[in-house]
Amino acid sequence: MAQLLSGGRAFGAALVVPVADVAAMDAAVALCRRHGGVLVTPARDMPGWGLRAAHLRDPDGNLLEIQTY
Repeated sequence: MAQLLSGGRAFGAALVVPVADVAAMDAAVALCRRHGGVLVTPARDMPGWGLRAAHLRDPDGNLLEIQTY
């Protein structure tokens, strides 16, 4: 899944996926879950960081952070 979202490039244990807005974030989370992603932390506002983020683990155990500013 990390390779799918990164355009086929291999990454280590973590990947940050920036998206355009909240609707795109919801769509990305849903796509990951349809392909075996497990929700670790639901989407939430992180005011100290100035962003909204969700965390998932892909079927290979990689951590994905999907975020929007």
